Amino acid sequence: MISPAELSQKSFGDAAAVWFESHRQHIAPRSVDDYRNCIASLKKFFGGVLLREIHIGHFERYQALRSQGECGLTKAGPSRVNHDLNTLAQILARADLWKAIMPLYKPMRLPKTGPQERLSDEAVAHFMHVAESRPKWLRAMLCSIITAHTTAGPGEILQLRLCDVDMKKKIMTVVAGAKNKYRVRPVPLNDTAFAAMEQLLAIARVHGLSAADHFLIPHRARNGSEGFDFTRPATGWYKAMRAICAEASKSFPELARIKPYYWRFHSVTRMLQNGVPIPTVMQIAGHVSRVTTMHYFRPGMDAKREAVAVLDRKDTPPVPAPAAAQLTNHDAAFWGSGTCQLSLELQAAPSLPAEAKKPQHRVPLSAAAQVRLRLVKG
Repeated sequence: MISPAELSQKSFGDAAAVWFESHRQHIAPRSVDDYRNCIASLKKFFGGVLLREIHIGHFERYQALRSQGECGLTKAGPSRVNHDLNTLAQILARADLWKAIMPLYKPMRLPKTGPQERLSDEAVAHFMHVAESRPKWLRAMLCSIITAHTTAGPGEILQLRLCDVDMKKKIMTVVAGAKNKYRVRPVPLNDTAFAAMEQLLAIARVHGLSAADHFLIPHRARNGSEGFDFTRPATGWYKAMRAICAEASKSFPELARIKPYYWRFHSVTRMLQNGVPIPTVMQIAGHVSRVTTMHYFRPGMDAKREAVAVLDRKDTPPVPAPAAAQLTNHDAAFWGSGTCQLSLELQAAPSLPAEAKKPQHRVPLSAAAQVRLRLVKG
């Protein structure tokens, strides 16, 4: 156990190592890798700086250099830069140094991109056609198919081991890559997902997949060696995905914005649009609330057109109110205001307070409800 004062005297590199070893005990393996990558980037800029000497100017300078890819830093977007500095903020907080910087720090502004609606069947088919046109894109295509037919996210697929896939029962079990305990779940493989999984396993076996704890999508061998290291998972298929989208967007511009995680939204939306009960979708996707599941619901333009077409249809004519000639003065006021006046107009005893005879509430009513109430009133 190291005190905040002692931690503040260390260089960023040493302090980050101490903080990381303590913090990793409380987070998922997937988050461990994310924090490790953030610290690796931060060390290129803050490595030898004493933790207690870091100030708001360092934050602003890092934002500028990281977003431009200068001074040895890899170019990154606003979200990635914010993740890096969020990690730095947590390290400073452990050393009791964050309070002075926090009021001055402003995260980089994220681009305003609307929610990605579900792709049309034609766009999906074109994406897959382009993806299978080059061997180097095959893995990205197979993983996209599995996500689109199981709801398993990219991080969950990357963490799949051979022991997590039961091809006889057509089930894969999400464990290591789960974002939280609710995402640990068995997921059935439909025919399309099963065929994609078969191809993924076949490719992996050619390159050396054998042990039960081997990752299905391995990392390349260390230090530039040939082959793959099946004890480590790959970091993703983002480069291949960008290349596929760049090519496919020439015919379908909406494909330019697709990222690996999109297919999880796609799968949830398809199930909901085809009448799968929300509780079942929640179980498959590993959601704990309906709110989260509905966040993933992104209907396409065709579905939206069908919805607004309903507004062109003629509804059942409303029940008309009684003719004005049949109304008393009190009734006319009642119908004209569109409200029901709830009153205590009782033949009360003289001792009843006067305010009890006055209207107490006004409740808005539809025309049909007004008619029904009028009939009841006699």
